[in-house]
Amino acid sequence: MRSDGTMKRGADYQSFYQIARDECNDIIMSGQHALNPDYQALWENEVDAHAVTDPDGELMFQASAIGDKGAEDSKLGYYDGPTVNGKGNKSINILPTYFYLFDSTDLRRDVTCATYTVGADGITKSGTALTAIVDGKYRRNWITNPSVDPGNSVQYFGLNWQILRYSDVLLMFAEAENEINGPTAAAYDAINQVRRRGYGKPIDAADPTVDIPAGLSKEDFFKAVVRERPLELGGEGVRKFDLLRWNLLGTALNTVKSNLLNMSDSVPLVNPSYMAEYPSYSVSATLPGAMFYILNTTSDDNNIGGVWATSFYNSAPGSTPSGTKKVAWVDASISTTALSRYATGFTPGKSELLPIPQPARDANFNFSQNPGY
Repeated sequence: MRSDGTMKRGADYQSFYQIARDECNDIIMSGQHALNPDYQALWENEVDAHAVTDPDGELMFQASAIGDKGAEDSKLGYYDGPTVNGKGNKSINILPTYFYLFDSTDLRRDVTCATYTVGADGITKSGTALTAIVDGKYRRNWITNPSVDPGNSVQYFGLNWQILRYSDVLLMFAEAENEINGPTAAAYDAINQVRRRGYGKPIDAADPTVDIPAGLSKEDFFKAVVRERPLELGGEGVRKFDLLRWNLLGTALNTVKSNLLNMSDSVPLVNPSYMAEYPSYSVSATLPGAMFYILNTTSDDNNIGGVWATSFYNSAPGSTPSGTKKVAWVDASISTTALSRYATGFTPGKSELLPIPQPARDANFNFSQNPGY
């Protein structure tokens, strides 16, 4: 964004893509980093388990949290993630449109999106409404070393904030390589390593069931990257800045708002123009208006079939199945919750940037103010 509020890409923008491409390639070729082959284990058994070592070298840059108090720690796992025994805030909600961006067999969905709360025993789960599901990578009920008793009111867990993972490097390389050289074999390999891990497949073996199909144009490969980054990096504070640097923030916000309204009106989702399409069954008119979760379930955290008795993709049954409880899903509540709270203050040509703080301007009189403020 320029000082007059217009968006303009510099004439030498590809030189910066070249720098990113070369730096990412150096990391890849160093052999010092790899993907943890299990996406859930990365978060549950390393990040949330306070693992001392990272044998794969995927967690490349972290912000440490220590001390069990506000000065040095964070509220990761308390402010966000599912509640346990009513403790926690559940303050980071997942958009319904984002939940349905995932393929039904993408294992990252149920790591990134927590569709339940946990009871007083720390095990029993209750399903939540679609508009109440939360981010799931930092979960109180996954925290170990030490574990957190369900009755404990502690709010600080010493969970490190993950700033850069190796999967991000692979996706940045795929994007930059495509920008400089088009969708080469190296670009395909980088993005497909990330996808294979996301689906629980061997990372280094080609798999046509999950790989990005060969033969895409440069534009379509870029759209595949635009979709893959939120699937891999959801809840990690990356998406807004990706959309900003692509100059797609306003477009994406408007598309999401339109699709949230569609969902509220029980109208099928519309595929976005700026990224690869939703799964075909996500844009169907048969998405359920209600879901039914199994009462008193103690299933594994990510065994979604053990929590839910009905399908996310087919119409809801006419009556409540035995031993289950009903929660709202794709219905009019989306417009009064998710839509009514989503990006309500965004102004194109202004909100892409925050204002420069007045104390900074007082300290340096050469500072002007960002457009619109």
